[in-house]
Amino acid sequence: MTNKNVNIIASVVLPIVLIMITIALFIIFKPKETTSLFWINLFFAVFLEVVFFCFLNLLQIKTKDLSTPFFAIFGIYCLYYIILVFSGMLVYSLILTHFTDSHKIYIAVLLALTFLWIVVSVLTAQTNND
Repeated sequence: MTNKNVNIIASVVLPIVLIMITIALFIIFKPKETTSLFWINLFFAVFLEVVFFCFLNLLQIKTKDLSTPFFAIFGIYCLYYIILVFSGMLVYSLILTHFTDSHKIYIAVLLALTFLWIVVSVLTAQTNND
């Protein structure tokens, strides 16, 4: 296999297959009565995979505008974001759903973490450009 074929498989085929597997697993283990929590978790699981693979593909881009320390710091932010949101999804889905029926706080926390991650990433990119 040539290097170009490996890059296509790693950057396009692998993420699509992983997203399809994630959706299939959610559908296979779907509860009898699907609630909004099921669809929220499915959406955020796919979103976290997209963030992860976008970061990995960003590493392949060779630009003069972005420095190596930016990639390292941005990678740490991405991993922290993915770990925090995934942990929050697990804790809420497995433990906290027994104590509350409202998903408003859960959604607010997920969106707040997403907003914080975007703001910190943009500020890091601006600092990198300066």
